[in-house]
Amino acid sequence: MHIYFENFKFKDHIIYSFETLFRCVASEELEFEHVSNSTQFKTGIYYGNFCPKDFKGIVIFEGSLFSESYLKKESIPSFNIHLIDDLPALFYSNGSFINNIFYIPNDIIQATFFFVTGYEEIVNSNLEHDNHFRFSVKNRFLYKFCKFKRAVVNEYAEYLYRKIVKFGFFVKPIENKVYAHVSHDVDIPFITNKLIRCVNNLMSNIDMHLINIMHPGIKLIIDIEKKNNIKSSWYFISGGKHKPYDMEYDLCNKKILGLINKLYELNNEIGWHYSYDAAFDKDAFICEANRFKSILRSSLIFGRNHFLRYNIPRSWIQYKNCHLIYDSTLGSAEHEGYIFGICTPFQLFDAIEGKNLDVWELPLIVMDVTLLSKDYRKLSFEEAFDVIKYFVNDVKKHRGVFTNLWHNSWLRDLRYKLDEKLYKEAMNYISKELICMTGNEIISKYKDNVIYK
Repeated sequence: MHIYFENFKFKDHIIYSFETLFRCVASEELEFEHVSNSTQFKTGIYYGNFCPKDFKGIVIFEGSLFSESYLKKESIPSFNIHLIDDLPALFYSNGSFINNIFYIPNDIIQATFFFVTGYEEIVNSNLEHDNHFRFSVKNRFLYKFCKFKRAVVNEYAEYLYRKIVKFGFFVKPIENKVYAHVSHDVDIPFITNKLIRCVNNLMSNIDMHLINIMHPGIKLIIDIEKKNNIKSSWYFISGGKHKPYDMEYDLCNKKILGLINKLYELNNEIGWHYSYDAAFDKDAFICEANRFKSILRSSLIFGRNHFLRYNIPRSWIQYKNCHLIYDSTLGSAEHEGYIFGICTPFQLFDAIEGKNLDVWELPLIVMDVTLLSKDYRKLSFEEAFDVIKYFVNDVKKHRGVFTNLWHNSWLRDLRYKLDEKLYKEAMNYISKELICMTGNEIISKYKDNVIYK
């Protein structure tokens, strides 16, 4: 697919957005060309503010984001939402191109960039955050638009794909398979009731080995996933001392290493759960990353932030510097859904420096704590299960990835009996509807899907 563009200053931003869109729907080689006086036009897609008379193809109007107002408050679109073909138009034109029936007035390129780069978090960084310094969902455009129920970036991609096919171009679609990424943050691997804590404290005072009884939620997860033929991703902590949020345990503990070996034998993958402060502390992040790689004797590293904490783009730059393959933090503890407007893996982009960071993101859609905790959604079993079924089926429609998170510490706990029931039913449903694979396996399906020539 040949793509022409006018705005050379924002070349990398434009290329990134096109790649992200095509990755949602097609397996395609993209060839970009900056428009100049000597340009010889072929058919394809033209992205800009005018249409050459001799051009034949799709014309997408360029909006106002990639301009002098970039990264300024005035670049944030109004929450008075304008729709074009039932799609949110953040940046659009009221004009038209004469004799071109394939004109798209909605700048889906800039809107895609706005959502997947977390642009609104960067520019509106002074707005409300919660007590864990997480950007409030109420500040987000997609919360006010659809409560995160629509994967609008995927919808933009499908809209563009239909236009391309209607024009007569042949574009190879992505494979008709839909994946689930089942994941677990191992915050508390051992039972931590008061009796055992008292015994541990006593024995530590007399220099004896502590009692470590594996949390029963771990066995439950292993048994249920084995029964449903599910491969999953387990993220273990390798550091962090922020009380009370970091639950310290030694990754070198024999029982932990034994558990990791068992998970490997079941074809699961082991990743890193970055500590509470690591998202904001460069030195802590590097130290924990190196320790994790050293203990597991692996150069491959990937994972998720504790408490879903992150800072854009600071955390993302740390991922790149530590050579993370993928991250799966981008979701919300407050609310389920498409927080970044997409259910397809995408690459992280530093909107301040204008650079593709070459780190993949598996956006998180549903977390157990979000659905059931009294601190967040407080849903009943029926309501929570309906949420899961909705997103599983919506992800199927978009041929995306349903990324979901279940904590072992919420299972087989007297306080959270509802979670065990929900987990069992969810795994049964997900395994029948989707192909359950590890994060790295899923990323490998998308890595070479779209190639920039």
